[in-house]
Amino acid sequence: MGEKKVNSYVMILFREKNSEVIWLRIEGFNEYNDKIPSILIPKNVTVNDKVEKLFSLFGIPIVDKCDYKVQEEKEDVKLSIKILEFLPALSLILRSRMKIKDEEEYLNKAYKSVENFKFYICKEILLILNYGDIEIKGSSVKYYLSDKGFYFTNSWQNPLERFNISHYFASFLKCNGLEQEIQLLLELSDYQVHEYLESVGLSLEMLKSLPIYASIQEKVISLKESIRPRKSSQANSSAEFGSSVEEDNSAKENNQDAGPKKGQG
Repeated sequence: MGEKKVNSYVMILFREKNSEVIWLRIEGFNEYNDKIPSILIPKNVTVNDKVEKLFSLFGIPIVDKCDYKVQEEKEDVKLSIKILEFLPALSLILRSRMKIKDEEEYLNKAYKSVENFKFYICKEILLILNYGDIEIKGSSVKYYLSDKGFYFTNSWQNPLERFNISHYFASFLKCNGLEQEIQLLLELSDYQVHEYLESVGLSLEMLKSLPIYASIQEKVISLKESIRPRKSSQANSSAEFGSSVEEDNSAKENNQDAGPKKGQG
């Protein structure tokens, strides 16, 4: 092994109860519990494999993974819809770039990945390290990609955010190298996607006979229906509003009737 640059803060934490030592090597832990003795190795210091072997010799494990804690998350169904809508177009682009051999095979795999995957917009995403009975809070991050969901802190409809999240989606959708195309597909309307495909000599018509294409469209319709305001709710709101107006008018009439009678008395 050659030398390995450490681009993150490196700390050695001593647990008071049993003096267990770990080598914590995770970006984002600029602030940590002051009660824990720590050693900070600057970013410009190169740590080679000999140092790692030395730590291993003393039984000091390397900790390079942490947990994430999200606050006030809310599912963004519209993003799920958007991704499902452009999957067929993405498969055509991938085939044209010779990154896949068959659109149907790709769509089946991608659909299974997206179908039960969730997207959440959050108020904050915190790096958390749980070590024994100690919880160390690291810095806030903007994005977090897990096996079951993608968490983000700013609206994906912002052009800058589409740029920032495109590489996460390229990784998730197994189309690395197509970050610009992902960014474009997130931005374009359905009609504009058709125009874009035509401009590069591609067409969705060849996919519409595939069973997976129909499954994707059905899922999109189902998701759109799930976020559509219910007519019954609107009707109840209208009825309640109308009832309150009638009550107000009735009260006004009663007050008007009561006014003169009181004066006559």
